[in-house]
Amino acid sequence: MDEINIDDFTKLDLRVAKITSAEAVEEADKLIKINLNIGDFGEKTVFAGIKKYGHMLVAIATEYNNALLVIENANIGWNTIQIVIDKGYNNLYYSPKGDTGTSAEAFLAKGYDVMDTSKMVPGFTMSMKTRPLTIGKMDAYMREKSIIIQGKRTLEELRTFIWKNGRAEAQIGYNDDLVMSLATGCYVRDTALKFAQQGIDLTRATLKNLGKSTPSVYTGGTSKKQSGWIQDLGDHGQQDLTWLL
Repeated sequence: MDEINIDDFTKLDLRVAKITSAEAVEEADKLIKINLNIGDFGEKTVFAGIKKYGHMLVAIATEYNNALLVIENANIGWNTIQIVIDKGYNNLYYSPKGDTGTSAEAFLAKGYDVMDTSKMVPGFTMSMKTRPLTIGKMDAYMREKSIIIQGKRTLEELRTFIWKNGRAEAQIGYNDDLVMSLATGCYVRDTALKFAQQGIDLTRATLKNLGKSTPSVYTGGTSKKQSGWIQDLGDHGQQDLTWLL
């Protein structure tokens, strides 16, 4: 492979673009239409073949026992989230709306039903409020040695993840995608467990409220055979299936 020297590199005109919107392309299985803001160069539209990413996430999450799927709901993430919803995956992370999104305790304290997604937003919302909370949770986990980081790329990003003007971020010229993914995972672990525990508590409360006076299956003088609990095995006789109850 041919290499260039620093003089040739300085001739390059590198630009940073901001994704302003992303949407699926009709009748296309993989393409996504992405609108970019390139500053002085104005708006530009490009097409990327990343639509299959949502299908890949569902496949991996399903393989790992229907794992909780956490996707950041920003820009291109919305399209991925929509693919996951369209595929019917039922263990997608939802963020509470408004101020309650910063704390699971605040959301539950207001009496919201964690199963009612109408009061929640699909995906994880990274905002000015949640960002420092996720980083703080990652910091606490690392100080307590509750997590072991073995990924080389993650460790490399952590070495260049610094405090700058009161904000934790990557040094200029470096990335922090893996660091922020790790921070989100640490934060979601706590909030998701709290939501799950409330669901368990609600189920237990419902079961406790079930009356013990429910009529038995065998009331009314109906025999086991008449009620369908006797299976005819032909030459091998019959089998009583009431043991399944």
